[in-house]
Amino acid sequence: MDINRENILNQAKSIWKEITENHSEQNVISSYDEEALNLLSKNTHTVIAIIGLKNYQKLFISQNVREVLGYTAEDEPHLGILQYIQMMAFDHILFPITAGRWYLKCLKEISFEEKINQRIDFVGAKMKTRQGKVIKVFIQTTHLDEDDKRNPINIINTLQNVSHLMKDDFWWMRFSYGENSSKVKYYHSDSGKSFDCDILSDREKDILRLVQDGLDSQEIADKLFLSLATVHTHRRNMLARTGMKDMTALLQIAISIGMI
Repeated sequence: MDINRENILNQAKSIWKEITENHSEQNVISSYDEEALNLLSKNTHTVIAIIGLKNYQKLFISQNVREVLGYTAEDEPHLGILQYIQMMAFDHILFPITAGRWYLKCLKEISFEEKINQRIDFVGAKMKTRQGKVIKVFIQTTHLDEDDKRNPINIINTLQNVSHLMKDDFWWMRFSYGENSSKVKYYHSDSGKSFDCDILSDREKDILRLVQDGLDSQEIADKLFLSLATVHTHRRNMLARTGMKDMTALLQIAISIGMI
């Protein structure tokens, strides 16, 4: 593969065209309060963008995009999916292609009935700000408007700088869908593999919930009838698999994506 930004951009367009080829041509967007979105984004240090899928264009982007990424909506009127692609750090330049292909694969694997409450979380991809600073980002994508086939017309993207939460250079993505978003798939860039399960096991989630409750490792071991060594092993494995710096960082991400 020719690894350059123009080649990546062309491949991304091709993948996105395939994703949207059977989507409705409806030009509809739900009403939203720009002032409220800008206030929310400022208070949470989160860039919020509404993007139309047919033309890759941004329909709205919060004012704090300049603070987080170094851009403004006025400077970059087309800031959207394709602009994000051009902002990827070189060692993660294939992230958009891999993510797009994986998402397309996921869509083909689920039924119409399962196409509800869809959300994708991307954790740890590296981007460059306009000033050239490399940051690790946490991106969440949900549907704002759908057609009658439950395909997205417009999506909401939220983006946060999570460099302070992560210690490793890999990234992973999690696709949740179905009733109560109870069905989950995830992909891990370190192994290059897709899994029909969550990135944390049920036992690991049990431990993480008890960490959230303020229990230490010995208390968790007693509560779950495990050895202290087993609890320590689970904690190490969770951090290693997710790339988080510590359990507090993992808790923040896990809560944000609805994993616990």
